Amino acid sequence: MSRNNSVLARKRQEKEDKESAVAQFLAKQLDEVWFDARNGVHLVRKGEVIVPDKGYLKALEYPLSQLIRTRKEIRQCINELDAQIKHERSVQYHGPVAGQKAGAWLECSGSKWLVTSSPKYIEPVKGDWPNLRRLIETLLPEDIAQDALYSWCKTQYQAIQTGRHSQCPILIFAGDTGDGKTLLLSLITALRGGREINPIKAWSGEGPAWSDHLLGSECLNIDDSVALKNYQARQNLATKVKEAIFANSVTIDKRNNTSFTINPRPAWGVAMAVNANSDSIKTVPALDGADMADKAVVLRTHRAEILYREEGDHAVEKRYKAYADELAAFADWLLNRWSQPDSLPSGCVVGRSGTLVYRDPEALTELHRATPAGLFEEVIRELCERSFIKQNILADELASLERPISTATILNLARTFFERDRRIPEAVQTAGKFLSQIAARPDACIEEAGKNRNHSKLWRFKPEALNPDS
Repeated sequence: MSRNNSVLARKRQEKEDKESAVAQFLAKQLDEVWFDARNGVHLVRKGEVIVPDKGYLKALEYPLSQLIRTRKEIRQCINELDAQIKHERSVQYHGPVAGQKAGAWLECSGSKWLVTSSPKYIEPVKGDWPNLRRLIETLLPEDIAQDALYSWCKTQYQAIQTGRHSQCPILIFAGDTGDGKTLLLSLITALRGGREINPIKAWSGEGPAWSDHLLGSECLNIDDSVALKNYQARQNLATKVKEAIFANSVTIDKRNNTSFTINPRPAWGVAMAVNANSDSIKTVPALDGADMADKAVVLRTHRAEILYREEGDHAVEKRYKAYADELAAFADWLLNRWSQPDSLPSGCVVGRSGTLVYRDPEALTELHRATPAGLFEEVIRELCERSFIKQNILADELASLERPISTATILNLARTFFERDRRIPEAVQTAGKFLSQIAARPDACIEEAGKNRNHSKLWRFKPEALNPDS
């Protein structure tokens, strides 16, 4: 009798163990499988991503055959699981979303959105980062430029960690060819999750306006080689940057589908690297408007000390790995040891995201020269130089530059001396706008001098502009 009880107890335990194993197996499926109701396919977590799997149900037969005796019971179990998944885990939309982890549920225009992949998080680890530090300190020799970069990187890193978008200004590196700015941009892209895309085709207005391909990339890195170089395109680009960074919600346009919004919105950061002394400077978003004053960090880069520079392209992989291996220590330093300076230089402010907004004067001058206002200033400076040509028949008119002068008078003088020069605006209103932009600069050749009886602005040429040799 004791032996029979022992056998029965063993069989009962085996049955309970199998039932428990089946329950655990099914629970795992309910945790890692969803159903795409729009396309009629199961979505299955495989490692760090969630992908469509049309053969999912068929693939369940083998593992269940190790736990369930009869084929009929297996089929019944699979059917019940399938029904439960479709009832409890059905989604309308799915895909990666910047800043969000795989498996997260988001709201998409009233429906559910399943996040299917995660950024590649770099976990902070205490340590040293001498190579990366040397790269940054030689590329950006000024302390305030370094602090502006650290502030930007910390804000962006925390946004990726938390999945909450930060209204962090666009970061612009402007420097010389081969100075190391592109290398640094690639490293801070890796720090922010490694997923990058160039948004210029969607933002330029010259091609398809679909923007759904931007949804899954934290790093919107603008490539200056393909960006448009006319000023209208730069103004349009500035508008798109503001919409992408500073709007509380963004509209995503999808080909052959209705536009939608997603909540929480994608955690984007916009950056670009340009050659300051070439035509590519004309690809930078227009920054001369007052509404862009706190929306861009502009850093002038210099030739950096780069590991294995003398080995050229042969050392690309070795060089990048040496820097990338220090990113975890850099992240820890940003989070736990770096702090913003107590006092900030003139022109440097703390933006709404907590990021230091600094615009290097040298870089801004180079950017200004590539704008219509900068080109008009070239004409005005040349006009000032002509005031010393005594034999010129307009010497009396040029002498008036020492007194307050109207926008219309400046425009007429420019047209007289530089006939058909395309740098000169056609309308007085446009000329007045450009003169305001010029006068707002610290190195301007003109300044505001009140208003006339018609309440129109008057301008005065600075003495150093009229007499550069003094």
